[in-house]
Amino acid sequence: MSKAGQMVSGLVELDQPVYRSPMSQSPHEPRPQPDKPLMRSIGEFFGHVVKGIKTDVDPASNTVTRQTVEEEVRDTPQGPVILRRTIIEEVQVPTKPAKPEPPTQR
Repeated sequence: MSKAGQMVSGLVELDQPVYRSPMSQSPHEPRPQPDKPLMRSIGEFFGHVVKGIKTDVDPASNTVTRQTVEEEVRDTPQGPVILRRTIIEEVQVPTKPAKPEPPTQR
């Protein structure tokens, strides 16, 4: 018998908490995140801000959208019911690729 516990009716009673390796954890249990230095957190924050500034806000410049709404009122024993069908059609027009340069002759 080890020094950490005693055998009691077929079960081991431990005097100290049992160490579990990170690999033995269930995949559903969140792993403890190591503390990040303050400067890394600040860098990540400003990285997100810069990415937001650089990102193109108008991605719809190459998208054609049409929305059609059909609405109908039907009487039922429980009262009038509104049936509505909304159709959204989007067509993405690809940007023109750069023309490949003709092969040069040697």
